[in-house]
Amino acid sequence: MTTATRAARYPCDHAQTALEVDVLADWRDLALCAGLDMNPAEGSNEEAAALAACQACPVLTECNRWVMPLNEYSDPGGVCGGLTERRRQAIRRSAAIKAGMARAAAS
Repeated sequence: MTTATRAARYPCDHAQTALEVDVLADWRDLALCAGLDMNPAEGSNEEAAALAACQACPVLTECNRWVMPLNEYSDPGGVCGGLTERRRQAIRRSAAIKAGMARAAAS
């Protein structure tokens, strides 16, 4: 679900979600967000704190590699991989547009 279609904010432990999705995601044990609600209200002080936790996390790169390939339905929402949900959507959309332009140019 996207930010616009998500009915209500719900708590999400991204490290636990990664484990449920990928049992080989051993990096999750080192994630600073383990046990934290990383789905704060957009623009809130809690969102800023979640982003700060991500930036200090020793497994930020691994988390980002895990979350970015997910689609809007499997994305856990909130702050994950050092980015807000809205920012991840924008990056994915931009990548899809660039890929489409490259395909069109190759035709």
